[in-house]
Amino acid sequence: MNIFEEISRSSDLARKKPALYLLLASTVALASIAAATSASAADLDIISNVSGGVNLDTQIGSTVEISPGITVTNAAGTGAMRATTSAWALTNRGSLSSSLANTVSLSFAGSSVSNFGTITAGSVSNAIALAGGGSVDNQAGATINSALSAIMIGIPTAGAGSVTNVGTITQTGTAGDLVSLRFGGIVTNLFGGTITANNSSNAVAVGQGASRTVINSGTIINTGTNFAAGVLVQGGASTVTNTATGRISGAFNGVYASASAPLTFTNDGLIESTGATGARRAVEATGGGTFVNTGTIRSIASDGLYLGRAGTVTNSGTVSGAVNAINFAGNFARTLNLDTGSTLTGNVQGGSGTDALVLLGSGSEDIGKFLAFESLSMQGASWQLDGAGAFSSSVSVQSGALSVSGTMTSPTTTIQTNGTLGGTGTIMSTVSVAGTLLGMQGQTLTMASLDLAPGARIDATLGAPGTQPLFNVTGALVLDGSLNISAATGFGPGVYRILSYGGGLTDNGLDIGSVPAGTIVAEYTVQTAVPGQVNLVSTATLPTGPFNFWDGAAAGNADNRVIDGGSGTWSATAANWTDVNGALNTAMAPQPGFAIFQSAGGSVTVDNSLGAVTAAGMQFASNGYTVLGGDIILAGPQSVIRVGDGTGNGASYAATIAANLTGSAELVKSDLGTLILAGANSYTGGTTVSAGRLLIGAGGTTGSIQGDVVNNATLGFNRSDAVSFAGTISGSGTLLQMGSGTTTLTGVNSYAGGTTVMAGTLRGQAASFGSGAILNNAALVIDQAVDASFANAIDGIGSLAKAGAGSLDLTGTSGLSGSTVVAAGKLSVNGSLANSAVTVLDGATLAGTGVVGATTVQSGATISPGNSIGTLTINGNLVLAPGSTYAVEIAGNGAADRIVASGSATVAGSRVAVGALDPQTSYLNGQRYTIITATGGVGGSFTGAATQSAFLDLALDHRPNQVDLVIQVKGSDPVPPPDPGTPPVTPPAPETPTDPGPGAGPTPAPIPPPAIFETVARTRNQFATAHGLDTLPQMGGTLALYNSLLMLDAPSARAAFDALSGEIHASAKGVLVEEGSALRDAATGRLRSAFGAVGAAPMATMNYGFTADLAPSATGPMPKLRSDRFALWGQGYGSWGRSESDRNAGKLTRSSGGLMVGGDVAVFDNLRFGALAGY
Repeated sequence: MNIFEEISRSSDLARKKPALYLLLASTVALASIAAATSASAADLDIISNVSGGVNLDTQIGSTVEISPGITVTNAAGTGAMRATTSAWALTNRGSLSSSLANTVSLSFAGSSVSNFGTITAGSVSNAIALAGGGSVDNQAGATINSALSAIMIGIPTAGAGSVTNVGTITQTGTAGDLVSLRFGGIVTNLFGGTITANNSSNAVAVGQGASRTVINSGTIINTGTNFAAGVLVQGGASTVTNTATGRISGAFNGVYASASAPLTFTNDGLIESTGATGARRAVEATGGGTFVNTGTIRSIASDGLYLGRAGTVTNSGTVSGAVNAINFAGNFARTLNLDTGSTLTGNVQGGSGTDALVLLGSGSEDIGKFLAFESLSMQGASWQLDGAGAFSSSVSVQSGALSVSGTMTSPTTTIQTNGTLGGTGTIMSTVSVAGTLLGMQGQTLTMASLDLAPGARIDATLGAPGTQPLFNVTGALVLDGSLNISAATGFGPGVYRILSYGGGLTDNGLDIGSVPAGTIVAEYTVQTAVPGQVNLVSTATLPTGPFNFWDGAAAGNADNRVIDGGSGTWSATAANWTDVNGALNTAMAPQPGFAIFQSAGGSVTVDNSLGAVTAAGMQFASNGYTVLGGDIILAGPQSVIRVGDGTGNGASYAATIAANLTGSAELVKSDLGTLILAGANSYTGGTTVSAGRLLIGAGGTTGSIQGDVVNNATLGFNRSDAVSFAGTISGSGTLLQMGSGTTTLTGVNSYAGGTTVMAGTLRGQAASFGSGAILNNAALVIDQAVDASFANAIDGIGSLAKAGAGSLDLTGTSGLSGSTVVAAGKLSVNGSLANSAVTVLDGATLAGTGVVGATTVQSGATISPGNSIGTLTINGNLVLAPGSTYAVEIAGNGAADRIVASGSATVAGSRVAVGALDPQTSYLNGQRYTIITATGGVGGSFTGAATQSAFLDLALDHRPNQVDLVIQVKGSDPVPPPDPGTPPVTPPAPETPTDPGPGAGPTPAPIPPPAIFETVARTRNQFATAHGLDTLPQMGGTLALYNSLLMLDAPSARAAFDALSGEIHASAKGVLVEEGSALRDAATGRLRSAFGAVGAAPMATMNYGFTADLAPSATGPMPKLRSDRFALWGQGYGSWGRSESDRNAGKLTRSSGGLMVGGDVAVFDNLRFGALAGY
């Protein structure tokens, strides 16, 4: 050992050299180091390995550093580094280990350890023990391992500690807190730091002292099986902070705070309890406190968060537990604040004290989760509450909008000035409103009773009818405040139900507040004259002024301030109408007016004897009205007829108009109820169905509409006879066939909501049924005269029929279980009719590549799989009746049409008709095609197979489960017919064979296709052409020609040979020579005429004159024609002729005609120059 001393530390302070170097050439004993130790507070740098440890009791302020790569060990009971009399600052860059004692034991307050290397303890000791307090800094990449505690601070001498970790701290044993600050302090586990324990104690434990703080941005895990936590704080007020990157996990608790003092807790990361059984809570605070969670807290066996005393929890993260998400235990006051982003999985259990739920921000929650809570306070922006729950004290909406879609029970519900209440649920309490009730068409909020304060507001959005009323008060109603109206799609004139009530009414007046743009307050009235109802009456956009309310003709109805309704006569003079409050009965005024039928239903008889009855529109706001008798003129460009009161209850209302509707207006059906038109209607403005149902007919033989229909809801036909509708039907709605008769749609329709056939028969072409599925529970007939495709799926138990001569391509996947009949034309199933039994009638054809049910092909009918070559699948049995035809197409490569039946196939008496469609592959002698397979076996035999081809022989091979078609190409040695005009040619003498020489064999010649085309030739030209065709190469375009000829019958083949022989060219040449005579004759004829030759034909010429030839007077005769000058001439021509044929030249018929025009001039007596042209 070499020792270099610098006794005076202060003389060399700037250089920071240690006072004592231990340069160890080899491992040395502890006794040697102790003997060499300086007593003058000198620093120590260990730069070589040491066994036996280092024991330095020096003055306060000493520092020691273990150099990189240096190992300090001790197998004895005194540890690797130990100090007992003063504070040490230890920096480890090497490796420290000990077997029987604490590896690093610094027993004086203020000591510190900075670890850049590895510190390891044995099975009975701690890695670092700082008695009296101190700090440990475990750097990135550094490791501290221990079977017991990796870090123990404050034992046996009390003192606070500080631990900062960016490295790895692990436990190899099964006992002891891994990081333990027994008398308080702070543990900071930074991002990247890992603290992992696997025992029955805690990964991090901070005990008694002035403060307890744990800040985690890394990972703290305890996998122990008993009462072990990731983090334990106890003994007083504590703080635990888990940042967004932090994870604290314990097999029992993630975080456990054991004390009567509160815990300040913030989590933005993950805290979990991973134990599968027992009371294993993710966060357990027996002393209560303040908890803010924006991350995730979860337990798979018990509570997510447990509070044993008073406290406040604010959650905008996720809390989940197998028993409770949150558990408030004991008789204490707790507040749970739910903010935007809050998710609770599991119940929230209140205690025996006062537990309050406060809603902040926005979100949705199930109020059934909150058990034994006393109050609910809404203070946020907007919350949606569903489920069923109760609050034993009160519910208060202080600000924001609360929407209740479940059932909420409390003694009182108060909506303060800045609060809003709405929804579709039920509030089982008296609701006192100083703020706003929010209602929307299609939503109903039910309340036990309602008290509207003078400043209360009802904000109602009206227009598109929904499924429930706006507000339903089962008890008493105090009406006050104002009504603000907003218009949704479909809003128009009529009566809208705002409130229904079942108890008493205190009417302090509900004023009209804001109204839709373009309307004025005077167009709206709040109506309370109908018992149990508070209605809004809107005359907005109605050009005829106020509404007329039907009051019936019963005695006592007049002027009684009640709208009674009922039966009566509607005429120009009958005083059976009243105002909005039922106060004054008169005849309809103005006329035409908007007629509203409310209260009791009845029969309204139209009487035109004292003048025409007109209406600008109607509303049937209650059920059971029938209007009959004389005509009603619909006035205006549009006449709206509403059936319903703007609520979901109105969907059950039905009104019948059996009177004839006339006029030029468009009828617009609105609201959710059903309008039945049973008259012979002749209005001409068309029809729009915007809501509810419009039915044509009431099940009898009357009821009609004219023109086109825009159907955005439901249009139904309900007649018992046969009726046609020629208008077009568009829109997003549904069409119903309801009557027992037959409805025929002849228009091209585009409605998109599908079709339902409920009774009778619905008939039309493919374009008649719009888009969307068809539910057919009666009879559907597709009458297709021309080819068309049909993609609509067809379901139901009804029947389907294909009529008409055209082809219908059925591409949809249909679940129809009723029968299908192909009565005419062709039905190509390229989708699925797998559950429908199909019958093909005489003259009709079934085709396609899809799936059909059990199929019967009757005599005279045809089944033709594929759209070219393809497979038709039959889900069941196939029956081919005698006289039926199976049309099969075959290809040269062995492919063919095929029927695949899952059941049996019966073919006795049917025949196979064969066609071919393959220009690219040679047909082979003996080629076999499977045309039927049947899982249940093939019964009977086809009568035969036929084809028009003069060149193919066909045979059928019947097997137990299939039928094959075999083709054979015909062949012969044809002899060409003799040419009588050609002397016979003496054949040349055969050549003398030559010896190819030793070892040489004969070279085989290519085998040509059979000489089949020559067998039908009749002339030498045909024979020569057929001979050439027989030798065509079996590839490319020549193969396509060969295969095309192969399928021809004999006459067609001979015609093809003639077309291909070129014989027509000889006839054409003769025709061209003959046709040239017209031009020659015109030219030579003109020359003869000009020179006056013998035999010249007369020809028309045009005379002319020069001014020099005229007399001096202004007029004079045209001079004689002078042919020695320039002449223009013309000649028409025409001819017809025929060149007869013989066995080698084709017959040719010709005709021609036109006009020749020319001009010429004399140059010499015997010479003229000229030109001619013709057409």
